[in-house]
Order: sequence, then C-alpha cells, then structure tokens
Amino acid sequence: MCGAAQNEACPAQMSSVFESHIASNGNDGNMDSMVHSSRSTAPIAHVFNIDFEQVRNIESVKFFNQPAFIERITGAEIRIGSNLSWEDNTICATLNSDLVQTHNCNLVGRHIFIIVSAARAASNIPLNFMEIQAYSACTSCPATAILLPGSTSSAACGCPAGSFEETRVLNPPYIQRKYSSIFQPDNLDKSLLDDIGSSWSAQSNSVWEWMEIETGQPIQIVEIILQSRGGIATWQQQYVTEFRVEYRLGDTLGVGVVLPGTFSMINGLKKEHIFPAPIYARYIRIVVLQWNGYLSMRAALIVKSCSTCFSNAFSLQGSTASSACECLAGAYKYTSAFSNRAIVLVPGRGAQFSTLANRNQRLFEATAMFDSTAGPPGSKGAVTFDRGFSQYLDGGTHTFNVATNGGFTIVSVVKFSGAAAMGERILDFGKGTDNDNVIIYRYGDDKMLLSQMESHNVTFSQMLSSHKIPGLLWWPPTNPAAGT
Repeated sequence: MCGAAQNEACPAQMSSVFESHIASNGNDGNMDSMVHSSRSTAPIAHVFNIDFEQVRNIESVKFFNQPAFIERITGAEIRIGSNLSWEDNTICATLNSDLVQTHNCNLVGRHIFIIVSAARAASNIPLNFMEIQAYSACTSCPATAILLPGSTSSAACGCPAGSFEETRVLNPPYIQRKYSSIFQPDNLDKSLLDDIGSSWSAQSNSVWEWMEIETGQPIQIVEIILQSRGGIATWQQQYVTEFRVEYRLGDTLGVGVVLPGTFSMINGLKKEHIFPAPIYARYIRIVVLQWNGYLSMRAALIVKSCSTCFSNAFSLQGSTASSACECLAGAYKYTSAFSNRAIVLVPGRGAQFSTLANRNQRLFEATAMFDSTAGPPGSKGAVTFDRGFSQYLDGGTHTFNVATNGGFTIVSVVKFSGAAAMGERILDFGKGTDNDNVIIYRYGDDKMLLSQMESHNVTFSQMLSSHKIPGLLWWPPTNPAAGT
C-alpha cells in the first residue's frame, strides 16, 4: 500500500493504453479488469510500472495472466529496483503462459516493471494481463513500538502496555544531515534548530536546493520545524519562504516521495509545519522553492514516540496520552504543586530541559545531544556538549519564588573533558545582563567549583568550594567514599 497513511493503491503507469484498459487495473484487486497496451508494429518495448513510493523488500510476486490470450505474456520480464529506467533494474522473473504464476524475487527496490520486449512488440504483441501482486518482507515498527501479528501498515504500530504515545522534537546531529550545496564549510555545523550564530546556507540562491535529515531509523513524523539564519538582526532576515517535503523509508540515494502541497513562512521566526497525515520514513528532504534575502535555514522534526508511564503505573497497549497511565489496584497517585514545578531532563526526550507539565509546549531550545551510552555507571545516558559547536541546553523562561516555595535545590552530575577553561559553566539560570541569576561553574585552571548568585547584575553571594572537579571523571563521584 502507498500514500501518507499507507492505505492507498500504489500509482501505476504504462507506456501506452488500449481503450479503457488502463495501468491502474493491474493492481486494483479486481480480477474482472485488465491491463492492455496499444497494439503496434513499432520496435518499442511495452512497459508497465508500479511505484511503491518507497524502497520495499520484495520477497515474491504473483502474476495473473489474461485467460483468453495466455501466450501473449510469454517471455515478458518482471524487473525490480529503484532506477526509473527499467533496463537498469534487476530481473526477478521471465513470465510463461501459466494462468497464475508465483515467482520468488528477494529483491529491494521502489519500482516493479513488466516489459514486453521491443522485438515482440514489433510482432504486434501487446502487454496484456489481469493483475500483479507484490509481497513484501516485514518492516519493523519504530523502536519501543509494537503491533499485532498480521498488521499491514505502519499506522498499526502502537506503544506497548505500560507506555503512551506523544510527540517530541527530533533535532538530529550534523552527521545525519546532507545538503545539495553549501555556502562555506562552517555551514555544515549550523543547520540544527536553534543553532547559534548562523545556519545552513546554499552555495547560491537557486530553486531546488535542499537539506536532508536522517532520523536514524524509520519513525512516524508529523511535523517539520524551520527557522531563519541565526545571529545578528540582518542575518535573521535570511529565511526560506516556500518549500516542499520529500521522504523515503530505507534507501540512501533513491528518489523521495513528494508530500502533497507546499509549506510557507512569512518571517524567520521558528514555525511548526504540520503534515496532512503522519508519514513513516527515515529520510526527510526539505526542497527550497522561494526565499527571502539569502537561502538559509535551520530545521528539526516533530516525531511520535513512546514514553514510559510513571513508576508502578500501567497503561493498555496502544495508549495515546499520559492520562492513560493509571495506578494498579491498591495504590494511588499523589499530586501537588511540587509535582509540576521541577525542571528536569525529561525522560525519553533526550536533550529536553523543561517541567514535566510543559514537556509538549516546545518552550526549550537545545543543540546538545543525548547519548544513551554516556553517563555514570548504572545511568541511562547523558547529555553531551561539544565546545567546538557551542552546543547548549536552554530550558526557557521560568519564575522561581524562592521565598515562598521552600528554597531552591539544584542537582547536577557532570564530567569535563579537554583542557580546562575559565568559567566552564554547569548551570546558568540567567539570560544576559541585568537579570537575577544563579551560576555554578568550574573556576579557572585549578578547577575549583564556584557558585554565585546575582541580582540585577550585582553579585551578592559567592562561594568557592574546596572541591576540585577533575577532567574525565563524573562529579560528584558515584562512590563518595572514593573522594575526588
């Protein structure tokens, strides 16, 4: 099946048509309709083609011959591949005169072709059959999702019991991005959403320039986020005003399926563009049609994922909201104002720093990356920062009433690498000058821990700890008895 929701017949076409026996009759599931090319003595092959709109693993094909003229199809070829030219694709089978025939292929491709050779076409033999069916190998659901046996669409992939579906920002690293061209080398590491100082810019202002984002695995994608070039005010006037989206499932070089319609922006502010329907893909290509100033952009995706219910809670398979998580018999969930006040790295969201209550409001900014293999022993990973890319994590604006909320507690476990630098910050709760602020950072080459509180750019509390934070070790240590 094809289409954004994978519930439509895949498009078919043919080199010529006799009367009303059009190409779509060949995969409409109706054994009373047939495909019939025009009759000609010209030495030009008759070609039938189905476009699966994405690369598929074709295990076998089942062919239904025209019962009144079974000899016509003898010698015709079935080819499978991703090349638009049928000659450049691999032969799966050579057809015979059997009324119904099944052929094993075990080939990968986006297209299936049936070809009557130019020599036979010149003998006035048309391409004529009833139906062809292609059987694909199983395609896995996204990580953490499952589906029932016998399912035939990615839309059937749901979250397992004990979790629920929600959307999140996916801002893949530079290594998972490709470009049609680049203005200059440093544009290669400026295309993430919320990158500081610049963006990806094409080598020239030309239609059809593109940025491609790989998700790392097939996943349900519901939106795309674009923003202008970063930096000074004049740079922020450089942005894409119209673009289209193409997507692919598994191939790295094939032609993408074009999402219907185009998307537009009236300024360079961050904007979410909602797809007509979720798409199941691994590669998303943003193809530029118009722009303002210079062709530049930063981008990320909004994807569906499964989040685990809170501790000791349970949900049914296929749940789509956190409210589906309920306590087991004999227990209840206690909530208060404290439950939604804490700002944390949201579980399952990677580098997202926000309150749990506001986790879906996109109030944060981040170019830092979550690495599931990092972190202290026994942890589930850590957010990593690359100084060379000026990566950061911004939780957005929050109001803290320390006097009435019982104080202010900060918990952070960190590890530094590389040469020590002055003022390597662990936490900075201000934004710019003349703001109330709490800062904790490693101070100078001696690596002492310094904490500082400011009010309107005036420091009123500063404490230099006797602890040193060494490089290449997690601090505080997971075993306090070991010291630092």
